[in-house]
Amino acid sequence: MSGLKPYEIVLMILGIALFSVLLWEVIKKGFTMTYGAGFLLPLAFIGYPSIKSISFIGEIETVKEEINNVQVDRNDAEAKATLEKKLDAVEDRASSPDDLATISNGYLAIDNQEKAVEKANEVLEKEPDNPKALEVKKVVAVEEQIKQVKENPNDEAAKQALIVQMVALEKIPTQTSNKTVSLANGYFLLNDVIKAKAYVDSTKIIQPANLRIKKISETLSRVTPN
Repeated sequence: MSGLKPYEIVLMILGIALFSVLLWEVIKKGFTMTYGAGFLLPLAFIGYPSIKSISFIGEIETVKEEINNVQVDRNDAEAKATLEKKLDAVEDRASSPDDLATISNGYLAIDNQEKAVEKANEVLEKEPDNPKALEVKKVVAVEEQIKQVKENPNDEAAKQALIVQMVALEKIPTQTSNKTVSLANGYFLLNDVIKAKAYVDSTKIIQPANLRIKKISETLSRVTPN
């Protein structure tokens, strides 16, 4: 079950074992009130972790919704603060690659790239080929290289390094707004209008309300004919 701490897993296992033993005794000897009271403890051992797991699943789904809100408007400080609180609430319970990847994606959304990469690395320790984690790390690399090119617009080596990072990102088998926005931004910066427009169009399908892509799209519309 998702979101359980080690002691909660032990509780559940003990609960199942105790329940099985009591059930076997009831089958052999018949039900008595003593056995009935005895079932309360294993049921509590099973029920507590189950409730925690169900709660965690709901919290992870809320995190995903908040990630989407921040991705739509990266300048929304209130949405970022809300997402950060949600991440704090679930981080210590996340253990599965999928949940860790969600948290990594959340930290990327609030521009905490260090934590995003840290969580992505935790995913890759469990699943070395996990595409979500690979994407987060490569998006961070692309965004960093975009900054380098913006700071040094005449640096051809920086531009080539950006191309290398974007090609690597393109090869990862994912289709998210994180990926397409970074690629659109990168190709737009390199004046590759055709590729920039292609990723703008992709983002509009994935996340139509994304404000970063709307800005790039508006600029492209002034530069290129329909």
